[in-house]
Amino acid sequence: MKKAFDIPLSRPMIRCILRAMRAGRILYPDQAEFWLFPADSDSGHLIEHKEERDVLSKWGNDLRQSYRTLAQAAGVSELDIHLLMNHSLPGVNAGYITRDSLLRDHLRKQQERISKVIIDSANGRDEGPDLGWLHNAKVAALLVLPEEELKEAA
Repeated sequence: MKKAFDIPLSRPMIRCILRAMRAGRILYPDQAEFWLFPADSDSGHLIEHKEERDVLSKWGNDLRQSYRTLAQAAGVSELDIHLLMNHSLPGVNAGYITRDSLLRDHLRKQQERISKVIIDSANGRDEGPDLGWLHNAKVAALLVLPEEELKEAA
């Protein structure tokens, strides 16, 4: 049996979801009524990516690894990273940590820290850890929305 998990989202993450929803409504209006990532598929949503590595530089598991790396660069504790990634917690004492109390505010603040590292790096700010490798990602080829809207969301 899978356990449910509510991940706290930072403001930039919420803005990304809203952009995905707007793009989905434009590209696949019927499927977008039911799915966050609608697609022209039998199920009506994105099930698997079909991009080659030279087109899409990161795949699902790569993104999880990048997220973990960025969380460490942001100074987020190992415990909080485990919780944010919905990993099982090692050790006997882990069972005494209640996600409910952490989800309310603490983990959201950690998520904000991670988002800030990503956004600061994308904006070319020199503060914080060196994340120059983020600029080399092939994100520009994936942007669907106009530049004005991207600036507004940042």
